[in-house]
Amino acid sequence: MQMSAKTIVAAAAAAFLFYTHLYFPTAAHLYSSTTPLAGTLFDLTMPPPLYPLSADSTSIHHQYGCRYNPLCDDFPPDFPPADTPALSIFCVDPNGCCDFTTVQAAVNAVPNHSSKRNVVWINRGIYFEKVTVPASKPNITFQGQGFHLTAIAWNDTAKSANGTFYSASVSVFASGFIGKNISFINCRLISIADPVPSGQRSITGSVTAHARESEDDNTGYSFVNCSIGGTGSIWLGRAWRPYSRVIFAYTSMSDIIASEGWNDWNDQTRDQTVFYGEYKCTGDGANLADRVPYAQKLSDVQVLPYLNTSFIDGDQWLKPYCDSLISA
Repeated sequence: MQMSAKTIVAAAAAAFLFYTHLYFPTAAHLYSSTTPLAGTLFDLTMPPPLYPLSADSTSIHHQYGCRYNPLCDDFPPDFPPADTPALSIFCVDPNGCCDFTTVQAAVNAVPNHSSKRNVVWINRGIYFEKVTVPASKPNITFQGQGFHLTAIAWNDTAKSANGTFYSASVSVFASGFIGKNISFINCRLISIADPVPSGQRSITGSVTAHARESEDDNTGYSFVNCSIGGTGSIWLGRAWRPYSRVIFAYTSMSDIIASEGWNDWNDQTRDQTVFYGEYKCTGDGANLADRVPYAQKLSDVQVLPYLNTSFIDGDQWLKPYCDSLISA
């Protein structure tokens, strides 16, 4: 997922605060039906079963205008009024049970510069599409059916036609964006990291690559109550820019995390300017004994600013979390 610096400042005034599960499989591992993530999502890629329709059933219309389809019996749910002063709803379902079959089509339908909270309610399934939320469409919520049931996937890389910046499967340039219960509190970020080749000590993947340009730039990544797993070996972060700032707190780390933890991207001058901190993390990958010298074991006082939504000015744009759609 990719967000511009302008988006981060406008929406958060500081940085992202993540409560997530992070999973880093290899390319082959990702598409195996036996992996923790792909095994759960594997069935979602299978064609839906064929249901014979009687003469009577074909004349029944779904409440949202579709012809009757048994796959639509449980979706969409009973929404609150479709359009209220505070909320608008855009429903996405790959089987045609709603107004939209793709996430991008629903985003495109959101009015520009809307002051409402616009909820894109996304049914279960893997949506193989590249999604962009432009700056002209603020206050959008992507609400899935569970991070193990709803996913957005694409396969661009830095070598794709538009390069690194536009390689994300989901790019958000608008302020006030919220994601719930979708793979990409309950978000799961999924990425591909290169494994350590047999007989070699080569690490090319990292959980983060934060691009903070100066110490006056009030941005960063804070991961709280997360879990990191997968295969291969990766860093927690690499210094993509000189003032990169990343914090992990109360995070379970598997042995996928390289013992040094962090990487200065072959520029030792950045060792003096990056801010890489860890606080009360657990697991085989959380051992600080062999961490790089510039990694910090944060104290209670140091970590405090990064542990709640005040780090992203959440009181200005985040409503209290509730499973009900109306609070989204």
